[in-house]
Amino acid sequence: MALFPANGIGAASRIASLITVAFAWSISAPLAIAAESAPTGGAAVSVIHAEDKAAFTVISAKDGLINSSVSGIIQDSQGFLWFSTQGGLSRYDGVSFKTYENEPFNENSISGNLIQTMFLDSGGILWLGTYNGLNRFDTRTESIARFRYPRASPMIW
Repeated sequence: MALFPANGIGAASRIASLITVAFAWSISAPLAIAAESAPTGGAAVSVIHAEDKAAFTVISAKDGLINSSVSGIIQDSQGFLWFSTQGGLSRYDGVSFKTYENEPFNENSISGNLIQTMFLDSGGILWLGTYNGLNRFDTRTESIARFRYPRASPMIW
């Protein structure tokens, strides 16, 4: 059976499905890595043990993902999965999604829905890069600070 049947699934859907499958595989096949001493010479040898079965869950816009065009996926220290998309930010708790979108007259919302890049720092802060500026999103308090460059200033590369 083909992973992507030829009956009407477009290239974008196939890529999104492939990313979903690859992501699901990376988080659902837990590995236990143990360093053991080799019998001779005392050199360290890494042994990888994997579970025999992998479980996959496909999540999409039908399940509440804000947009199917995902540019980044990050898991925080509390176990939430964060998805940066072309439609905003989605947080997945394993059951449902919570979404964060730009609200034009609300400075406490993300500056733009099309999130190009995302980074989680060691303090639990998600940094979101949009075409409307940089956003500092505190994952614990859900507070947002916007940083914008002046439109009249030349960009420095």
